[in-house]
Amino acid sequence: MHEREQISVLKASGKSSRETARLLGRSHSTLSRELERNPIPAFKRKIYLPSKAHHIALERKIDAGKRPRLKDQRIRDYVEKK
Repeated sequence: MHEREQISVLKASGKSSRETARLLGRSHSTLSRELERNPIPAFKRKIYLPSKAHHIALERKIDAGKRPRLKDQRIRDYVEKK
C-alpha cells in the first residue's frame, strides 16, 4: 500500500511513469501495468487513487484462478450422467 501512495504522489507532482518507476526501483512496465489495471474513471480521465487501487488489486487476487467449470451444457450433462 505504501508504494501505491508513493506512485500517487509522484504522478500528481508531474513525474513521468518512467521516472516514477526509476525512483521506486521498479520496471517502467510494472508501473505502467499498475496504472493501467487500477485506475478510477473520473470525468473522462483515469485517476489513480492508492486506496482504491489496492482494493481493486486485492479483489483481482481473490478472484484469480476461479474459472467457471463446464460452461457447455452438453458437456455438463454428459459428465453428470457418468
